Amino acid sequence: MMNRTDMITLIEQVGTPELWSEIRYHCDDIEREEDGVTFDELSAIFDVEERAEEWKNRGLLTACRRTLIAIGFYRVMTDHEVANTITTSGTVWAFKLDGVPYTSDFNQYAWMWAEEGWQQAA
Repeated sequence: MMNRTDMITLIEQVGTPELWSEIRYHCDDIEREEDGVTFDELSAIFDVEERAEEWKNRGLLTACRRTLIAIGFYRVMTDHEVANTITTSGTVWAFKLDGVPYTSDFNQYAWMWAEEGWQQAA
């Protein structure tokens, strides 16, 4: 099981230089603590992922997603899940990477700030 510090270390190791630069920018740009909650590299990667989608920056978006897979936020969907998931949006997965569908079982905020049971890396 990884703790928050381990996840941040993995983000730095797995992420691309562009991703790490964006994460550092977000950490430096936003007040580091708000209402007793620290804004760190783990928090920033979700903001970077969202902005990469908005900017349609596929390279940065792919780097975010590969990193979030490595730290255990996203996981591969099974064929059974794909076949048996019903959604109103028409897409049953969060995204596909190299033709493989991925999803997350967690809301990013609940996952980031879980009081116990940090998710294990895939």
